[in-house]
Amino acid sequence: MIKETKIYQVLARIKRNVRLIIYPKPKAQYTYREFCKMLTKTKGTFFKYDEIDYHKTQRFPFELSDSFVRNKKVCFLRHDIDHDPFIALKMAKIEAEYKLFGSYYMLTTDTDIKKIWDKKRVKSLKALKEIQDLGHEVGFHYDLLGDYLETGKDVGRICEQTLAEFRAAGIKVSGCVAHGSGRLSTYLSEKKIKDYPRECLNFNIWEESNEKPGMVELNNRKVNIPFLKLTDYGMRYEAYKVRRNYYHSDNGYVFWQHGDPIETINDKMDEGEVTCILVHPYVWRKNMG
Repeated sequence: MIKETKIYQVLARIKRNVRLIIYPKPKAQYTYREFCKMLTKTKGTFFKYDEIDYHKTQRFPFELSDSFVRNKKVCFLRHDIDHDPFIALKMAKIEAEYKLFGSYYMLTTDTDIKKIWDKKRVKSLKALKEIQDLGHEVGFHYDLLGDYLETGKDVGRICEQTLAEFRAAGIKVSGCVAHGSGRLSTYLSEKKIKDYPRECLNFNIWEESNEKPGMVELNNRKVNIPFLKLTDYGMRYEAYKVRRNYYHSDNGYVFWQHGDPIETINDKMDEGEVTCILVHPYVWRKNMG
């Protein structure tokens, strides 16, 4: 299992903070409110992931039914809440003003989010319910593989308990999306492993998105990857594995990875194609507008 020491965590945090002082994070050339306004003027049709009917094909574990994509440029506005659900709520309110509705996925373990979740769980669930009440979807952003490799605990039970808390708060979770585990990244970096092994990608734990159970070698030990079924937990899709033809992300404060999403929707997409725009609310915290 992964062994993390408090000393290493403290040193890593200090190093990150010093780096931020020397190299402050960039901002987009526009506010998030302005971005929303630009999206409303595109030729895209925006869906939430839970609005779509899916079926499996040879290429895609979750292919969109033809009735949803025919004669449309399908766009998903996806939000990974890695840091702060209260910032996400501000973003959700802005989108609702422009009649834009997307899918928000809440992380509960790994790095800084665990502090907020553990200390402000009730308030966090209330914020998520408010996001849903605005018209957005709320789903599960998970690091179950990181949980397993760090603690050895039954991740099926962790998943079940987390979803039970969501649903008890009135949140209708029907889907999820994998998190790029900070714990695994740190561990692999320590081991001088430059390329993130495919076996360490969180979505590989689901039977619906992987053909067979995986195995990864860590600390010179072969570890079997947990293998679960989405349907056993009342979920019907994994957003990473939903078909997409274009993908844009603000990850790493880059605006945007893989080009400008506005340009893609208007000038590159054909009808029947799918674009995913991934935004991290925390990235826009100082530039909401």
